[in-house]
Amino acid sequence: MIGLITPHYGNAIRQNKTCLSDIRKAAWAVYFHLRSSDEEPSHSLCSNSWHKHQNQVLEGSVETFRHNNKLPMVVMDAIKPVFNYLSQPKLQQKYLGDKTQNNNESINS
Repeated sequence: MIGLITPHYGNAIRQNKTCLSDIRKAAWAVYFHLRSSDEEPSHSLCSNSWHKHQNQVLEGSVETFRHNNKLPMVVMDAIKPVFNYLSQPKLQQKYLGDKTQNNNESINS
């Protein structure tokens, strides 16, 4: 599960490194993307640039889209507090300007 969430969350930060509100929106897009199902799609926060569902909405062919990476609701409910924490502006402020947590650039240095 962590391996599924981490790349999406990292991309959300890297692709929006200059705007705090865009980081927040992209982080929540990850949550709702993973929560989405064919019965309850939740892609309003997902970017048109990377999301197949949003692209198919634009093309008028969304009825052929199938969700294949949905996590169970019990899992999504359990990890929602983590997303709440990670979406705090004070924490996300550290991500601005392309600051990351790796050996070469550390938000703690």
